[in-house]
Amino acid sequence: MLTKFYQHVLALVFAVDEINQNPKILPNVTLGFHICDSYYNIQMTYRTLLDLLFKSHRYFPNYECGIQKNMMTVIGGLSSDVSFHMADILGLYKTPQLTYGSFAQEERSARQFPSFYHIVPNEAQQCTGIIKLLQHFGWTWVGLFAVDDDSGDHFLQTLEPLFSQHRICWAFTERLPNQLNWETVSDLNILISNMRLSFNDTKAHTFIFYGESRTVITLNYFVYLADQNYKENMSWRKVWIMTAQVDFAFTGLQQASDLRFFQGALSFRIHVKEPLGFHNFLKEIKPYWEPRDGYLKEFWEQAFACTLPALGDPEKDDASCTGEECLDSLPGHVFEMSMTGHSYSIYNAVYATAHALHAMHSSMSKYREILWSKRFEFHHLHPWQSNMERASRPSFEGLMQIFMQEKQTGSNREFYQHVLALVFAVNEINENPKILSNVTIGFHIYDSCYEARMTYRTALDLLFRLHRYFPNYECDMQKNVMAVIGGLDSDISFYMANILRLYKIPQLPYGSFAPKGKDATQLTSFFHMVHNESHQYMGIIRLLQYFGWTWVGVFAADDDGGEHFLQVLEPLLSQNGICLAFTKKVLDRENADSWEDVISLSSTLYKPFMDSKTNACILYGESLVFSGLISILLLGNLRYKEDISLRKVWVMTAQGDFVLSGFQKVWDFEFFHGALAFRIHSNELLEFHKFLQDIKPSGKHGDGFFKDFWEQAFDCTFSNALESIDVNDGCTGQERLESLPGSFFEMHMTGQSYTIYNAVYAIAHSLQLIYSSRSRQRLIKDWKHVQSWQGLPLSQCNDHCKPGYHKEKKEGEKFCCYDCALCPEGKITDQKDMEDCIKCPEGQYPSTERDRCRPKSLNFLSYQEPLGISLTAIALSFSLITSSILAIFIKHKDTPVVKANNRDITYCLLISLLLCFLCSLLFIGHPGKITCFIQQSAFSIIFSVAVSCVLAKTITVVVAFVATKPGSNMRKWVGKRLTSTIVLSCSLIEAAICLVWLLISPPFPDSDTQSLTREIIVQCNEGSVVLFYSSLGYMGILSIISLTVAFLARNLPDSFNEAKFITFSMLVFCSVWLSFIPTYLSTKGKYMVAVEVFSILASSAGLLTCIFTPKCYIIVLRPELNNRNQIIRRKNE
Repeated sequence: MLTKFYQHVLALVFAVDEINQNPKILPNVTLGFHICDSYYNIQMTYRTLLDLLFKSHRYFPNYECGIQKNMMTVIGGLSSDVSFHMADILGLYKTPQLTYGSFAQEERSARQFPSFYHIVPNEAQQCTGIIKLLQHFGWTWVGLFAVDDDSGDHFLQTLEPLFSQHRICWAFTERLPNQLNWETVSDLNILISNMRLSFNDTKAHTFIFYGESRTVITLNYFVYLADQNYKENMSWRKVWIMTAQVDFAFTGLQQASDLRFFQGALSFRIHVKEPLGFHNFLKEIKPYWEPRDGYLKEFWEQAFACTLPALGDPEKDDASCTGEECLDSLPGHVFEMSMTGHSYSIYNAVYATAHALHAMHSSMSKYREILWSKRFEFHHLHPWQSNMERASRPSFEGLMQIFMQEKQTGSNREFYQHVLALVFAVNEINENPKILSNVTIGFHIYDSCYEARMTYRTALDLLFRLHRYFPNYECDMQKNVMAVIGGLDSDISFYMANILRLYKIPQLPYGSFAPKGKDATQLTSFFHMVHNESHQYMGIIRLLQYFGWTWVGVFAADDDGGEHFLQVLEPLLSQNGICLAFTKKVLDRENADSWEDVISLSSTLYKPFMDSKTNACILYGESLVFSGLISILLLGNLRYKEDISLRKVWVMTAQGDFVLSGFQKVWDFEFFHGALAFRIHSNELLEFHKFLQDIKPSGKHGDGFFKDFWEQAFDCTFSNALESIDVNDGCTGQERLESLPGSFFEMHMTGQSYTIYNAVYAIAHSLQLIYSSRSRQRLIKDWKHVQSWQGLPLSQCNDHCKPGYHKEKKEGEKFCCYDCALCPEGKITDQKDMEDCIKCPEGQYPSTERDRCRPKSLNFLSYQEPLGISLTAIALSFSLITSSILAIFIKHKDTPVVKANNRDITYCLLISLLLCFLCSLLFIGHPGKITCFIQQSAFSIIFSVAVSCVLAKTITVVVAFVATKPGSNMRKWVGKRLTSTIVLSCSLIEAAICLVWLLISPPFPDSDTQSLTREIIVQCNEGSVVLFYSSLGYMGILSIISLTVAFLARNLPDSFNEAKFITFSMLVFCSVWLSFIPTYLSTKGKYMVAVEVFSILASSAGLLTCIFTPKCYIIVLRPELNNRNQIIRRKNE
């Protein structure tokens, strides 16, 4: 017998007794019951059902004297096999069957068995919960132990595709029988060997267990047989995820087993809310409490390992039960004093049956009488069934609970329950000999006063003035600060953490607030007791969608938390088709600067209520913000009782609570009735209610908050020896907390108080692990376990791939096993465990570590950089030199040197060279529309004019020499007409090419993001490449013609040998531009522009230097050579 399941029997008895004693349910009707044992056997299940149907007079001993013995319903079974075996028989007779086990929903339960009702949801919902749980903790390499039957097969078939979709891998899957078969020893050896290998997998730290309670018994045997030293073997200690079907129920032989490797198991549980009186009912159970209980004797003997003698038997020995044993002394895996989920489902099933019967009996219509005359079919339970399935989802019980911070101030006394919850938990632990024996926990409570300075001061006092704050420690007892619980909001919590983290003191904040980046990085001893507020956002969206509220208002606290709430909620509302009618910021009463501010704010906040379309309002903030909103709204309209516009549907977040100060108790808050509030999880403790009832002024010495609380709560004053008090105003000491309204003080434990209670126990159990250690090494390990609230175990095939690396599949391994390969050049990964590397967007480049993208810098030839400055200085210098030469030639225009070889062409050449130097400046600086449009065309036309002038001067020399020969016909070509024709015709051809270029496809500013890795090249795009190279090609042809003509005329007699200088200048010019082409094509960015600018300057300087330097030398330095006689003499020579 599984002793723990005896509670199922007692839950049935308790429910039936409650109903039979309740005159409001089934008056004049008595419920009876009979319990049958299936023994996990098909034959036994069928046999007991047939006996139940046809021999019922044998099984209802509490029905006598012909009292009606109709069987109205059957509750069972716990497993799917037994349930469907029962349904095979009961379905034939349409007897309603209420199953209380959570198992796979099969089609036949709805199709073939219309009277088959599930009390709890089917197990499919757990599969999604398991996936979310594994993803939350990052466990991607897990093992599975599943029962070896049809339900285990169905569980695997459901879970495997979900694992594959969410990138989670099986380390192994092992199937376990529900009970050991000692006849097949060879099969047992194989199972034991496989189990040993599974536990030795050092990468798999998380195991999923699917089965029933007797499957746990089998697993326990296997563990013992696989390694009898499993107590010391750390490899057996894993993180277990148990499904709702499982309960830690063990046989009597296994009570002494050490199940430490199951500590920290995460279990999906069926929803339970313990009925009042059940705990006391269990305490009253004694060995002979019910003679007709056929299970009690076997249960008692197995549970307490004794022999229960028959009633009145005088012979007793040392092994006999004394009868004084108590159920609350048994360990939890043998018997639980709190109601389990299965017991609660049985309790609900009994009440569902009773209420259905009551509805039939109370019916007065003929139609209902006809139904009563027939077999009771239970069809009207469908609405109850649908509600039950929605309300009874399995709840996940994890390692951490939710927690909020206490702000104990003089204006809000509902928070005094936080103090009492702390005192209650400490007292329970100090009185419990099984927790921290010979150690007493002390505490001190600080008031933050809503102020950063006060928070820092009290934190420092706690660290350095401990001897003043622990009055229950005397005689130099140890006064170590083991942990700090607080605070309720983010600001106070992080103020505290700034001090506590320096000394590595664990801090347990119990507030639900927005996450901050420094939680995980800087605050290593900062352990959240609750989830942050982000989980509420989708809850609000779902709530609004469910009721169809699409036009809502928001009141948010006027602080960083309220700002964050609006930033996150507004896009979510927009995405889900919900509009904000208004958003208003609310100050709490502590932050109101002046009375004028309050009046102004009240008028502002009152206006939105005049909008008749807005019937739902969201309120975000802490309790003081709520209290402040009440004050402001009511001050804005003193006739609020008659004002219908104030009556809205309020949706309140978990941060706030309905708390009032003393002067607000008499106010009427009817317009807040029906508010929907998100609440922090709480579990009512029966002893806590009694603890609150026993609180009186006479017993609260040393409580610095009590006097202030009591006087505000009951609007009275404690007597003082120094002052007289009106008798009617004095506190009598007979006041009771239960007489206070819930908005001022609650008798049931609130979510914040329950979280404080859990935090105290978490600290106590962690300290228990430390004090129970046998060696210093174990002490260190267990202290690390204390801090494992934050550091969760990994369960993966290999380590995460860091940003900058990507997953690379291992051949022959599962997809959860992979290598981490560095991203290729030009790609990055910015998150852990990315499948593929990604390219950076345009305008960005990968960092050296390839884990992020950095913005590219702009690349162009700037006036601010050394290269740009140098080229600009050279261009301006040569421009100045050219201007000086032009000025010299104009000044000496009538001298033979200037007049020789066409003076006008010389002026034109100097001006074109000046413009060539200046046009190079168009290529420097950030490219713009105008500069790109004119730079190449201006350069081409100006250079064509310069080269045309050089060609004209060369042809002039040749024509002049030929014309001097007797009988030559070239004399008519000598003169300005020839040179002007050459310059104009050659220049106009280049101008025509550029004009076509600018009209068809002009140059424009462009950026090149691909050529350079870390820079964006800002350049001028040529537009038409063909016309661009056509203009350069024509200029090249013109230059080659000039060089050829000058080379052929180099030996002709001429004044001052100008033909030779022209030949040399064109040789320099052509050399520069021939070297320009390969250099230009092989460079990128600003250096390509610099090459072009340099070529312009170099070729222009070559022409200027070679042609005009000799002439300037004669004009400036040797003026005696600049005369006609000297020219004639040189010709004669």
